[in-house]
Amino acid sequence: MQMLANSSETERNITRCLGTLDAIEQVAKIVFDFNQKNMAYMDIKATNFLKRGNKLITADTKSVVRTDKDNLVDLNDISTTFAPPEYSFGDEKTVNAGSYMAYQIGLMAYDLMVSTAEHNAQATIWDNLQTRVPLDFNLPIFKTLEGEHIKEFIETLLNPAPHCRHPLDVIIGKAQALKILYGNEIEEPLEENTHSDNQSERPFTVDSLKPVKDYQEFFKQFKYAYKEITQTKDQEEPHLTSVQYK
Repeated sequence: MQMLANSSETERNITRCLGTLDAIEQVAKIVFDFNQKNMAYMDIKATNFLKRGNKLITADTKSVVRTDKDNLVDLNDISTTFAPPEYSFGDEKTVNAGSYMAYQIGLMAYDLMVSTAEHNAQATIWDNLQTRVPLDFNLPIFKTLEGEHIKEFIETLLNPAPHCRHPLDVIIGKAQALKILYGNEIEEPLEENTHSDNQSERPFTVDSLKPVKDYQEFFKQFKYAYKEITQTKDQEEPHLTSVQYK
C-alpha cells in the first residue's frame, strides 16, 4: 500500500514538473517571438496566460512594448507586478528586455511548482520581492530528482545579475531537454503558429504583424491581429495555473 502511495506521489511530482517545463517552453517561445520583432512582454506571470487545449496564449496585450536597437526598454514604459531587482532597486533608466523576461519566467515557474488549490504562491512571491527575501527552495517538490533540476534552472533565471540569466533561446532549449529527460510525457508538443481545434481560436503570433515605423500604427496592427482570440467563445479558457498539475 505504501509503495502505491509513493508511486502515485512520484507520478504527481513528475506531472507537475513536466507541466511547469511545458509552460516555461511555451511562454519563452511566445516572448522570444515578440523580442525578435523588437518587442517585449514585460508582465509575465501565470495569470496573464490562458490555456486553450494544450496551448498557451497571452491574456494581456497591454504589457507589450517596443525595444530599442540594443533590446532595452525604458522603465517608464513598464507596468508590472513581479519585477526583477534591476527594475525595483536599480539606478538605470532602462532594462534589458531579454534578461527581464527571463527573470519573470523564473518567477512564473516557481509559482507553478509550489502553488496548490489551497495555497496560491503569488502573494508570497510578491512579499519576497518587496522585501528582497529569497524564495524558499527547501519545499518537498524541490527535493525530488526532477525538482532538483528545475530548482537549478529557476535559480539561474532568478540571478540578481541580469547578464547571468539564460537568454530566451537557451531557456527554450533547456526546457525541451529536461522534458525529454523526464520522459517527454506532455502529450502534444508545442507547434508554433498552428491552429487550435477551432479556426476562430487561433493563438496570436507576432508573425501576423507587418513591419511598421509609426508607433501608433504598431498598436493599431497589434490590436487588430490579437482580436481573433478575444472574441466571444463558447466557454471561458482557464488561466494557467499549477492546480491542473496536481
